[in-house]
Amino acid sequence: MSKSAVTFEATYDRYSPVLYGLALEIASTEQEAEEILMSTFEKAYQQKIFDHIGSSVLVTLIKLMIQLAYDKLYPDQQMFALKLKCFENTPMLHRAFCEPKGFECYCNENRLSRADGFRQMRSEFHTLRMGSLVNREASLN
Repeated sequence: MSKSAVTFEATYDRYSPVLYGLALEIASTEQEAEEILMSTFEKAYQQKIFDHIGSSVLVTLIKLMIQLAYDKLYPDQQMFALKLKCFENTPMLHRAFCEPKGFECYCNENRLSRADGFRQMRSEFHTLRMGSLVNREASLN
C-alpha cells in the first residue's frame, strides 16, 4: 500500500465520524449524507490535501464538505445560510463555517488575541471530535 493510500485511510478513519455527523445535518437523507461524505474525500484526495497532514486537514475537509453540499443540494441558496446543531457548542467553528464572518472578526468581537483564538478553535475541534466519537459509540451499542 502506498504512503498516500495509508495517509488517506488514516485520515478517513480519524475524521469521517465528525464529517458524517455534519453531512447528516446538511442532507435530508442518509444516502445524500453518504454521497456528500464520499465526494468530500474524493475531492480532497484529488487535491492532495492528505499530503499535508496537520491540524488544518479537518478545517479543509469541513469547508470542502459544506461547499460540495451547497453545490449539490442547495445550488440556488446563498452560502453561509446553515445553522448546524453540531456547531451549537462551538461558537468559533460555527462562525468560521456557517457565517460569512471569519476568524479575525470573531477574535476582535471577543477581544481575543490570535493565539487565544487558535487555542479556542483547537479546543472546539477537540469538543466536536469527542462528541462525535461518543455519539458513534452510543449508536453502535
